[in-house]
Amino acid sequence: MIVKPPLFRKRLCTYLFCSLLLFLFSCNAGNDTVRHGATSGTPIDSSEAPVRDAAETAGDDDPYHFDRYKGRAHLDLKNYVISIHSGYYDSDSLREPGTVYPERNLLVVRNKLNSRSDTMRMETSDQLDDVNIKELSDSLHLPSLFLQIEWTGDSDVPWSEFVGYRSDTLNSLFTIPMVVSLRRSDAWTLTGFTGGRDELVGNFQYDYPIIVSLKDFSVSEQHLPRVQYIGYSSTALESIKGYRVINSKNQIPYTIKKGQQVLVDTLYREAGRVRLIVSDSIIIHTRLEEAKGKLQENTAG
Repeated sequence: MIVKPPLFRKRLCTYLFCSLLLFLFSCNAGNDTVRHGATSGTPIDSSEAPVRDAAETAGDDDPYHFDRYKGRAHLDLKNYVISIHSGYYDSDSLREPGTVYPERNLLVVRNKLNSRSDTMRMETSDQLDDVNIKELSDSLHLPSLFLQIEWTGDSDVPWSEFVGYRSDTLNSLFTIPMVVSLRRSDAWTLTGFTGGRDELVGNFQYDYPIIVSLKDFSVSEQHLPRVQYIGYSSTALESIKGYRVINSKNQIPYTIKKGQQVLVDTLYREAGRVRLIVSDSIIIHTRLEEAKGKLQENTAG
């Protein structure tokens, strides 16, 4: 019978104990790699995989826990793959029984250079059947990814949500309706025009100026256009008193009668005046306050 020395037994126990610790550590590390695959640099080929991986990393109350996803849009750029997915709950879901609309829309941005994928819940919960993704960083001379996501919202009004990176985190930056144009005006400012309704007949106009701060992405409106062409055919709901312009020196009083057809031509906000055109191309000028509430408004949309 061979008796092993005490020193040998001590070394054997130490070796077995270290091996066990190493095995347990490896198992835990492997689990973390699977769970955080969307952000750990693991290449992802499926467009829905980043969405599901992001959902797995979130807590139990996270809104990414949907029963199914539907792809809405896809944009393949030189360095990025961008996709939008609507998250649904099934009709038998205990959380949202009978839901038949997308509860939330998720934006997924995958960086081709490092295979990193970022998932963000969009601000809008509209259905995005006609959604369009535009990449604007080049045209606006911005150093990082800057996206305009445009879709048709309620009453057929186009809405845009702008998305980009802040402190290396994908964020929704601002959302505004009826974007007409945007341009870079200086190092910290974007300027442009949006659509809106005038205060006289509620017709859509597309010359309302806006300012976007690149410091905090706040959106502010500049002064309303001093002179704005309306071009809306209306009907006088009440009599409107004004004056008919004969020439630059002559004008005579004129009353537009109730029920008379009127073209609301131009709004002079700074002067508080409105130019109206009635039958036979008769040009009538009146005060804005005189005409307000007395013309049939545009209620469409």
